[in-house]
Amino acid sequence: MIRLVIPAFNEGRALESLLPRLPATIAGHEVVPLVVSDGSTDDTVEVTTGAGVEVIALTPNRGKGAAVRAALARIEPLAWDIAVLMDADGQHDPSDLEELVAPLTDGETDIVVGSRYADDERRGSTPFNRYVVRWTTVAVLQRILGTRYTDPYCGFRAFTREALERVEFCGDRYEGELEVLFDARR
Repeated sequence: MIRLVIPAFNEGRALESLLPRLPATIAGHEVVPLVVSDGSTDDTVEVTTGAGVEVIALTPNRGKGAAVRAALARIEPLAWDIAVLMDADGQHDPSDLEELVAPLTDGETDIVVGSRYADDERRGSTPFNRYVVRWTTVAVLQRILGTRYTDPYCGFRAFTREALERVEFCGDRYEGELEVLFDARR
């Protein structure tokens, strides 16, 4: 089973489009989504439940890292083989899920980090300040960890159960994206 964790803050409109496009199975594994509404004040919870998807409603807004920890606490005692993190804002295409989890289902690796820049690492439509931060982070991570990540802040990630038991999500905001890379290296 693949547990698909989708942290969301005021993403009702995006979820209306995203949830119906989620595959029911990937590589023979049932896909079971879980949306974490992180203090949303829009219709995120209603859209999610209306789509028949389980939702955790946090109040007040605690941050993406806290939302991910809440989801992981919910799924931890359940049966599953792979956990996928996917942002709710529509920047990750559900049709890419199979490609994201393939290295895990094939036994090649335990953690996969997606990339919005895999095909083109140039700036594109990224605001200049974010481009500079990403470029600097990529260079620093390559030097410290010895691994090149084209998109270290990407929220599209997949983990085997064993890998997820060894990494820690400590921060409440977006620092979790980098924490996982350091834990994975260790």
